[in-house]
Amino acid sequence: MDRFTKREVVLLGALIVLAGLLFLGRQTRDLELTGLSETVSAEEEYSAEADPMEKSEDQVVVHIAGEVFEPGVYALRAGARVVEAIQAAGGETNFADMERLNLARQLVDGEQIRVPSILDTAENAVEETGSAVDGKVNINKADEATLESLTGIGPVKAQAIVEYRKVHPFSSIEEITSVSGIGEKTFEKIRDQITIN
Repeated sequence: MDRFTKREVVLLGALIVLAGLLFLGRQTRDLELTGLSETVSAEEEYSAEADPMEKSEDQVVVHIAGEVFEPGVYALRAGARVVEAIQAAGGETNFADMERLNLARQLVDGEQIRVPSILDTAENAVEETGSAVDGKVNINKADEATLESLTGIGPVKAQAIVEYRKVHPFSSIEEITSVSGIGEKTFEKIRDQITIN
């Protein structure tokens, strides 16, 4: 009788251990599934937030490059300024030449903002801003801030020039009169200030 009781005790103990293992295994599996679900949800949420191509009507998508800590494509609110785009990209590095940018300019959907470096050579500086060595502005390359330095060209006309040349690169300086808002009088004022070379 005593041996039978010991057997029962051993069997009962084994059953208890087995039940405990099954319970712990199920708990672990539930935790893993919960963790997986949370990870998937977090990834989906990140994906929805991080995908700059998914934008609403009240957003602009811009490419920020150059001397910023996190260059890339960002979706920002419509009406946002260049300074906000740079902040979205982690801010400027210690080598950024911020004096060459118009930080207050409104962003245009689809544009690229390149933050120039103080280490740029004179040749690179010309390429970035579109300013020629002789002081003339290359209307095929100049950014909006540089175009605004021309006599009679404000933010609206500068933006119009940029939009026009995306479709029709200038083949002559006279062609600038084809841009909306720029007539013969304006052209005469800027004739000696612009180039396409």
